[in-house]
Amino acid sequence: MAPSKGVFRVSLHPLEVHDLDCSSCDGGCCGRVRIVIPQDLWLVIQEFKKGLEAYHKTKLASCEIFKLLEPWLCSALGRVPRRPVTIKGFEEMLSRDLMFKPQYMLGRVALAPDPGTAWRFILLGLKAWFTGVHRVANRQPITSDVAYTERLLTWLGVTNPYDWAWTLRNALRDEVLIEVVHSQNWRYTQDIVEFRLRRVDDCPNWPWGSTLDAAGHVPVVLLILTRYLQCLGARSFLDYLKMTRQGNGNPQRREEE
Repeated sequence: MAPSKGVFRVSLHPLEVHDLDCSSCDGGCCGRVRIVIPQDLWLVIQEFKKGLEAYHKTKLASCEIFKLLEPWLCSALGRVPRRPVTIKGFEEMLSRDLMFKPQYMLGRVALAPDPGTAWRFILLGLKAWFTGVHRVANRQPITSDVAYTERLLTWLGVTNPYDWAWTLRNALRDEVLIEVVHSQNWRYTQDIVEFRLRRVDDCPNWPWGSTLDAAGHVPVVLLILTRYLQCLGARSFLDYLKMTRQGNGNPQRREEE
């Protein structure tokens, strides 16, 4: 699939696809010169094409048929799906992909057995949020979830996502710098209600307070947790170990020693 100039896309190719040349269409179907269509959808379009040709008694180009159906097909073939049409489906999307996604994502990160798994949970959470916000707006993004994640990590100053994810995992698990609050004192992801930042007093002009609601936008929650750890000097997992293993992360205890 050849992307439009200046537009980031992620190419996903199903096992059985048909490559449609839209160069004869004005501007290209969906704004693209070529587009990949799943084989089963292509067969349906061909049957529709045969019906129109029989009705008009003339041959029609496949790209022209696709152009006729473009308002509906392009949404289905876009980077993110359209938002649910039912109220129940819309509520589930808001809950799972947006409102409670940090709760589930960070709960899984805290239980991750290795840096790779911890990072993948964060990556999946960011991708789900990215898709969710565009589905709510019923719009296609101007960039890909991959490009967005890369820019977010750069903005956060993260050069090694695996090390960053492992630092977050241990901070959430050890509860030396961050206390994970559960509504029923269960260690389940759905039970997390907030994160208490134990040492915000050590961060001058800290703007976000000492508690962080577990329900919110994934990038915002990651931003606050990352800035908090960076403010304390935990910019890497090694920094975190040095900080928490000396006096258990308590500055008063270190002074007494």
